[in-house]
Amino acid sequence: MGTTERVRLNTSMDAVTKIIWRLGWNPVPTYVFVAVLVSLGWAVTQHPVGMLLGLVGLIPRWKGIKLINSSWQTYLGQGESLIKEQGGSRLGVSLDTAQCTVLRTGHGEIPFGATPHPEYSISVIYICDAFFAVYHDSIINLRELDVYLPGQGEEVYFRHVSLLNYNPPNIEVTLERQDDETLHGRLWRCRCSWSIAGEVEVKPKYRL
Repeated sequence: MGTTERVRLNTSMDAVTKIIWRLGWNPVPTYVFVAVLVSLGWAVTQHPVGMLLGLVGLIPRWKGIKLINSSWQTYLGQGESLIKEQGGSRLGVSLDTAQCTVLRTGHGEIPFGATPHPEYSISVIYICDAFFAVYHDSIINLRELDVYLPGQGEEVYFRHVSLLNYNPPNIEVTLERQDDETLHGRLWRCRCSWSIAGEVEVKPKYRL
């Protein structure tokens, strides 16, 4: 199996924006900052009103969530485009002639107030003239703005396909097993189950 490659998304963020982005994903520093401001407000005023100073500490968190919600689709789309291009390159598929479908599944706890998951598993299906190929196990880490690219994908030639069935949200591909062939299957992120009892069924659990 090929080695996984990590690629940093090109976001053009300055240092301050990067800090705000991280605060949106990780609330712990914000809570510590709020606690410090509450203690400081009480120490200076000796009055419960002074504790309202802690609300100031929520501003960076609010800005972080606002930044995430306004930018995540751009960065996710950028990551998916990179995965689609790199998958095509690794599989020898021309994006100009192939029909490409990107499948995604979100993972991880969504921060309070935010929309996206911190991480997405991505698979790309390329439909070509003689075969279809799957480039799977790619990951987009929005928290760190990194993309993880596997070294290779898998190809299935149409001459081996006996049935292709699309029943939303599932795709089922049935391959006939030849007597002189050994089919090796494995479980990947889109929950493909390979059976060697006469046929192979591939059922990705994704919504298109």
